[in-house]
Amino acid sequence: MGNIDLHVHSRYSDDGEFSVETLVRMAEDKKMEVVAIADHDSVKACLEVRKFRDSSSVQWIDAIEISTRHNGRDYHLLGYGIDPEDKRFWKLEETVRFNENAATAMRIERLNFYLSTNLIQSELEMFAQGKVVTGELICEWLLKNPKNRENPLIAPYFPGGKRSENPLVSFYWDMLAQDCPAYVGVDTFNMSDAIKLIHETGGLAVLAHPGNNVKEDRTILNDIKKIGIDGIEAYSSYHSEIQNAYYVEYAKKNGLMITCGSDFHGKTKPKISIGATHCPLTASQIMSQWTERKRPQE
Repeated sequence: MGNIDLHVHSRYSDDGEFSVETLVRMAEDKKMEVVAIADHDSVKACLEVRKFRDSSSVQWIDAIEISTRHNGRDYHLLGYGIDPEDKRFWKLEETVRFNENAATAMRIERLNFYLSTNLIQSELEMFAQGKVVTGELICEWLLKNPKNRENPLIAPYFPGGKRSENPLVSFYWDMLAQDCPAYVGVDTFNMSDAIKLIHETGGLAVLAHPGNNVKEDRTILNDIKKIGIDGIEAYSSYHSEIQNAYYVEYAKKNGLMITCGSDFHGKTKPKISIGATHCPLTASQIMSQWTERKRPQE
């Protein structure tokens, strides 16, 4: 268990479970040194955590995880040391939420076709309690009905199934991977624009959990590096030791910062805990990289 985790989600992420205050207490109980709450397309946690900073034993880094697209593929980009009061981040959250909600009907229609189910949008929206109807929430809804065990496409996510270790997020990733994915058609931020926004607000741009979508493709990595990322989340709860070593080596050879993150969400990813990053580096070793790279706010 490490003492630094630069990728944690609060309930300001639609798939996050815990409040900012709860995360603060959890991090303190685990004797963490440095933590970043990097919510999906939202900086609300950055502002809320300020009221705990003076009394907390943990150093809290302002962060965000921006949903981006580059060359027709989706990637997550982490922004560290940003200015959460910049109104452009608030506009980003508003735009993403609008686009996500607008896509709900299409997603449900495609999932019903692919899974041979009868998902009803109004029921899912009530279950979401004001949040976006995410893929993880849809899976949670499906798993509440034991009859879905008889569906060969849903059965793997039930306890004991091949995809049951982190069933909710595994369902989301699997639906993205289908030939006719349920999550096509949602406008996301262009990666180069996201990097520019992060830099203009004094932050550093880091590619999140590349093992999930880059999958050690050096051509893709080289292309993303060219558009201005500052670092790679080389140590991730999703990465194997071989993947960790691959991304550490790539970052070192290309002068990129090395970061670590668990991507802790709570019930959405029950096997992941704060600090579970597989990172052998100390907080001071990781944070020392920031001094020479930190950008002034433009």
